[in-house]
Amino acid sequence: MRAQQFYEGFVSSPLEVGIAFGFLALFIGFFIVTAVVRGRRERQRIADRSRQTFERLITEKGLSRDEADVIRLLAGYMRTSERKYMLLLNQGLFDACAQTALETGELSEDETAVLRVKLGFRSRAGAALDSSTQIPKGAPVILQLSDGRVVQAQVRSVDGESLCTSLPEQAMPLRADDQVEVTFHHASGVYAFTTEVRAVAGDELRLRHSEHLQRVQRRRYYRRTIAMPAFVQHAGTDRTMIATRFIDLSAGGASLENPGRRFAAGEDISISFQADTSKMLHVIGRIVRTSRGGRVMHVDFRHLQETLRDRLYRIVFRS
Repeated sequence: MRAQQFYEGFVSSPLEVGIAFGFLALFIGFFIVTAVVRGRRERQRIADRSRQTFERLITEKGLSRDEADVIRLLAGYMRTSERKYMLLLNQGLFDACAQTALETGELSEDETAVLRVKLGFRSRAGAALDSSTQIPKGAPVILQLSDGRVVQAQVRSVDGESLCTSLPEQAMPLRADDQVEVTFHHASGVYAFTTEVRAVAGDELRLRHSEHLQRVQRRRYYRRTIAMPAFVQHAGTDRTMIATRFIDLSAGGASLENPGRRFAAGEDISISFQADTSKMLHVIGRIVRTSRGGRVMHVDFRHLQETLRDRLYRIVFRS
């Protein structure tokens, strides 16, 4: 009897069980609602802070209302637009979103160039270039004109509107809207892009920016007319080096005077020369042909290390 009474003390009626479950459900519901409200408040706090950061950076960077709208457009390509202020700080993120917007036609190259300059997104050490706005001031460039002429120039300034270069006399006459192909050397490689002339003012050329830089293929080299002394001998011999001069030079080969017409097509030669104050450079090349009655030999460089080829590029593109 006592055992039965003890057992019945732990048995609840259906009403009591229902009330207990009701309180439990209310308790759980309270915590769920509290968590949801806290989550919304936290997200709102983060959104408010992100918006304030975005507005502050817009002011600090000096962006106009239209330019701020472009940033908001780019934010649409992010996983979460709440962190759109990162587009004003992170060049890699800006590049990725801008490239997508350019491909879809929602953003123009001119708009992108202006933003790059205002945001201070220049070239990064060792990184590939994305835009002509990243070409450094003072960099030598090669201009290939629509009539086939190739002239050398130098970058004088870069702003959001134009790439400004010197205007060699050999490039005249040039007019607004003329098409020009620009090639230049950078630590990350050799690049080329096609653009248009914005304006010609005296000895200054203003070119439209491009967001479509292409790396020049290894097989494609630009040749520069250059009168520079050199010494040559048959490769693999210890014969006396013979003085000669370059006629032109590229990162893939050269033309030189053929001293005494003693070298012939098909022969391998060793060429030594010194550019400016740098140490003596040595390259091996094969004479692919001769011209001008054998007085000029045209040489194809063989087995060049990339470090040496880069040095040749710097010589070729030097202003």
